[in-house]
Amino acid sequence: MSLNLQYGPGRNFVRQAVRLAWPIMQAGKRLSNLPFLKWLIYPFFMRPYNEVSSIPLNIEVQRPENVAMPRRVVKRLLANVDELFIFDECICRRHNKVSSPPQDIGCMALGPAIRRIHPSHGRMAAKEEAFRHVDRAAEAGLSAAYTEAEGRNPPTIVLNFGEVSYINSTGIALIVGLLARARQDRRQLLACGPSDHYRELFEITRLSDFMTTYADEAAAVADAVAVCTATL
Repeated sequence: MSLNLQYGPGRNFVRQAVRLAWPIMQAGKRLSNLPFLKWLIYPFFMRPYNEVSSIPLNIEVQRPENVAMPRRVVKRLLANVDELFIFDECICRRHNKVSSPPQDIGCMALGPAIRRIHPSHGRMAAKEEAFRHVDRAAEAGLSAAYTEAEGRNPPTIVLNFGEVSYINSTGIALIVGLLARARQDRRQLLACGPSDHYRELFEITRLSDFMTTYADEAAAVADAVAVCTATL
């Protein structure tokens, strides 16, 4: 039997390792709070033994102003990278049996280090394929958020565009799809916080005929509550 050191561990090995190690990792997180065990556990999360960052638990972390990176910024980054690798699945979502977003939307790895990734995990990708992967992930993220919201069976769902800096034709098509889902379920879909540019875009595309737009979330929620109260 020959030992191939060209790549790192394959997909099946990683799946089994995650399955077997998950309870140990969870226990390690809990036990790392105990002072007398902390000094035994922490060294294993330091170089050169492991390149994992340890995040302390039970502390207050200040939330950044912006969490999600705009899609066009991601694409600009990818455009400047020569070596791209797309994973065929998200091992964490698969292990935790999370189906939304889909498990087959995996991470992307960038740079020369991808040459060490075992081919069973996914494939090398050209820039155009990477761009499509980003679009698919973004669309799945919004669809998953909408699915979670409609799972509570509310009469109204509000889409907050306050932090949205860019909408392309794919984004418009996705909003149209959400409007169709809302109409089919006899649910009202509202929008709040779009810039003047996108407010005008909603009017040009006639989205505003089917989705009332408000200046902010508070106004949209207040109106939705008033309508709901009036129909009771």
